[in-house]
Amino acid sequence: MAAPVAAKSAQAASSLVARMGASGIEYRMARERHGRRTARISVMGEQKMQERRFTLVARLSELSPGRLKRVEVAGRLIALALVAGEVFAVDDDCTHISGPLDQGELCAYTLTCPLHLARFDIRDGRVLRGPAREPLPTYAVRVEGDAVFVAAPDALGQ
Repeated sequence: MAAPVAAKSAQAASSLVARMGASGIEYRMARERHGRRTARISVMGEQKMQERRFTLVARLSELSPGRLKRVEVAGRLIALALVAGEVFAVDDDCTHISGPLDQGELCAYTLTCPLHLARFDIRDGRVLRGPAREPLPTYAVRVEGDAVFVAAPDALGQ
């Protein structure tokens, strides 16, 4: 019974994205606690988008699929990952006891902490397996040519 509701939500979200255009819209499917799929849309005004500060952190040619690269943005350590042609950025510290995630294992979208084997989804930071209970902070990434930029944590209120 949850599938028709999810389909209607996804159709409504797609329709809204089509009406409003790509600029300033973020559309993503998210799972709620009970496992139902729902569409979650956040609309950011152009002013807020312009307020985001992005920092050049790496070259796309420096990233390899399945490997993590540690960078620093505004004093915070961040792990970069290249998966299926897309770059993701998450906090480099495990939310369990601050294990160095850049030294962990990356398999598809799953990042495993090298200390106690907590697993996270790098797309949204959610915990896939404990002992970690808190999700990883994630950061917006922008790629322009070979340049990889990450949104500064202070610009996002993190």
